[in-house]
Amino acid sequence: FGVMAFAGFSLDNLSLMALTVATGFVVDDAIVMIENIVRYIEQGRQPREAAEIGSKEIGFTILSLTVSLIAVFLPLLLMPGVTGRLFHEFAWVLTIAVSLSALISLTLTPMMCAYLLKPGALPAHEQPQAASRGFYARMAEAYGRSLEWVLEHRPLVMAVFAASVVVTVALYVWIPKSLLPDQDTGLITGVVEADQSIAFPAMKRRVEAVAAALRQDPDVAGVAAFVGVGSLNPTLNQGQLSVVLKPRSSRPGLAAVLTRLQQSASGVPGVALFLKPVQDVTLDTRVAATQYQFVLRDLDSSELNRYALRMAAALKQLPQLADVDSNLADRGRELKLDIDRAAASRLGVPMQTINDTLYDAFGQRQISTIFTELNQYRVILEVAPQFRSGTALLDQLTVRTNASGALSGSNATTFGQAASSNSSTPTGIGAANTGIVIGGGGTVPLSTLASARQASAPLVVSHFDQMPAVVISFNVAGGYSLSQAVDAITRVQRQMDFPASLRAGFIGSAAEFSASLTDEVLLILAAIVVIYIVLGVLYESYIHPLTILSTLPSAGVGALLALIVFGMPLSVDGIIGIILLIGIVKKNAIMMVDFAIVAQRDGMAPLQAIHRAALLRFRPIMMTTAAALLGALPLALGNSIGSELRRPLGVSIVGGLLLSQLVTLYTTPVIYLYLEQFAAWLHAHGIHRSGSAEPDAA
Repeated sequence: FGVMAFAGFSLDNLSLMALTVATGFVVDDAIVMIENIVRYIEQGRQPREAAEIGSKEIGFTILSLTVSLIAVFLPLLLMPGVTGRLFHEFAWVLTIAVSLSALISLTLTPMMCAYLLKPGALPAHEQPQAASRGFYARMAEAYGRSLEWVLEHRPLVMAVFAASVVVTVALYVWIPKSLLPDQDTGLITGVVEADQSIAFPAMKRRVEAVAAALRQDPDVAGVAAFVGVGSLNPTLNQGQLSVVLKPRSSRPGLAAVLTRLQQSASGVPGVALFLKPVQDVTLDTRVAATQYQFVLRDLDSSELNRYALRMAAALKQLPQLADVDSNLADRGRELKLDIDRAAASRLGVPMQTINDTLYDAFGQRQISTIFTELNQYRVILEVAPQFRSGTALLDQLTVRTNASGALSGSNATTFGQAASSNSSTPTGIGAANTGIVIGGGGTVPLSTLASARQASAPLVVSHFDQMPAVVISFNVAGGYSLSQAVDAITRVQRQMDFPASLRAGFIGSAAEFSASLTDEVLLILAAIVVIYIVLGVLYESYIHPLTILSTLPSAGVGALLALIVFGMPLSVDGIIGIILLIGIVKKNAIMMVDFAIVAQRDGMAPLQAIHRAALLRFRPIMMTTAAALLGALPLALGNSIGSELRRPLGVSIVGGLLLSQLVTLYTTPVIYLYLEQFAAWLHAHGIHRSGSAEPDAA
């Protein structure tokens, strides 16, 4: 917390998730240190002497564990893109915690062991621990017998290792993938879409009808609706809904609720409803009806619209997609006025007068302000609502003319002044039924100067990268993943054979996911390369880092199988869980290899050295694995609001540890022996190898 405060970090979902994972990491170094000291106390040494010998013997191992684990976090710190920035603090918090735990384990822990551990018989209150020690002894005995059998059947074990590598690659290619898991936060946003020519009053009634239908659902706590063009609604034919669900303990899952809400709104005619859950992490900057977007842009608007319609129609046929929609709004109704400029000139009516009259009728002209003691009210000039929806208003609107002898049409309604100077009608909209000749200036009906016709017009013209653009939005259909949806859209895009001037691609979360597909593989490879380099420097060897890295395939198989069993796609959280697994499972191999190297340097043969190392390090390996597994269980089993974001991380860690723990206890000694034989062969052919025992010992 102190380093986090100094670095300007805060306690949020990601830093708390890192601290949860760290609880299984930070105790590992202390477990290894204490177990080694206890082993010497059990051999009859005094606590102080055992602490000195044990800490000196295990110090380099702890250093190797910590440095290699921090090396795993380096690719997370350098992860590109939005997701990289998202997990930057996560990686830093883990790095800080692990570094401090190593420092404490090398200093404070041995001192506490020297003063607190007692030799001899256990006190009465510690007798249950004696029972557990007997359990570990039986486990170690069974492991020793099985290890002897494995070392006698090394080719079979190597076949298992090779199969784990193949299965890991196959599962990674086959497993569905996504960017971030969908969360059930109890909040849903909806978009109500109607015909593009709809007027505001009709749109208001339909949105209210949809909101009323949603409120009838037993799992809905409240619904808020927003109508009108603004920051939420780009066009008038769209309305926004905010739906608040009841607590998760009193309702079914989000998928069932979304399906039922869609069905309840299907009874409202003339509208389409698009729903999507609110997420804690949102990567989209555009307001859209659905979760993912695909954009087409072209300088030629007509060509763009033509291909956008074809693309949207093709995407609606894909089973992987649901709620396909586009923001192409080119079928709104508009009233076009064709002005007879010659007649307007003869009557002395400037174009500015016509513009001002139309703005007075349909615009938002402020003509006055009413001041009161507490507030002020702006007075807006416009015609009454009943006159705004038909072309007959052109016969009732009049414009001032400066020409002599202009004839005012009978039954005309003047706008701005009375029809006659002798009329008693007050200034404003008045009736003139006399039809007189105005000399020296008067008014004429607007219909004498202009003819009206209805036409189609765009409600909005969208741009992307300063080019006209059409955004096609979509959701992923049930039973499919985002990777399958992206692949299907990519195939349709290739079949469309777009012209060279038209550009297409994903934006928002879908674009980030497409970029992450390549980044994920590079991230894992970068973690492996960094660990190999660090271990090579620590052990001054090219061979032994390969032994340690051989533990990774089984961890990958376990993590991917766990995600598949629980029906989770491989998301960024799962990838980070696999990267953390790299740091966890390699600890087992480091503890074995480190002791085996020391034993070989003392003159022991490789077979006896690795066998002894495996048995000696069996207890700390089991303890550190159990600590890491139990530390990840709260993430895997959590069911609170937003837990979907954390669950893939915990599931991948738990699944990977369960399988890798079983496999690596046997594959690591076998691979160690094969690599020692390879190193001896290199030495026999005059190729120098570093960090190993002498060739005679080998």
